[in-house]
Amino acid sequence: MCLGFGTLWTDNGVYVNGSGEFTGANTTAPWQSEFGQGGTPDVELSGGPGTANGHWDEPDGGGAFSGITDASGRDLTFELMTGWLNVGPEDPFISGMTLASFQDIGFLANATAVPEPGTGGVLVAGLAAGMGWRRRRSRAVK
Repeated sequence: MCLGFGTLWTDNGVYVNGSGEFTGANTTAPWQSEFGQGGTPDVELSGGPGTANGHWDEPDGGGAFSGITDASGRDLTFELMTGWLNVGPEDPFISGMTLASFQDIGFLANATAVPEPGTGGVLVAGLAAGMGWRRRRSRAVK
């Protein structure tokens, strides 16, 4: 599924195709604080149409770690706004940088990422929902 937010970057003056540098002020701040990088966020220039000029940069077609990590130690390769969805030792995540990029293109957004539940939390919620459904169904049958 594609939402196409990266295609709005040039229309909103925060990216020039082929430059590789995203210039939105809201996005640059978390690039520097969340990922500890200088300058502006890097944009993917390879991968062809649909990936180039519309996603955060990651090395080697998504086949290697970027070496750029957030404060939680998550590698940028696993960020959802990169051009390739990577699975492996880390779960995909959405960064404050990506949320801030929505502000740079005119959306109202909360740049503080919502905490993601761990696998255990999702399991407990699923079991609780399933048990509630079974109870309602058994009452309806009587």
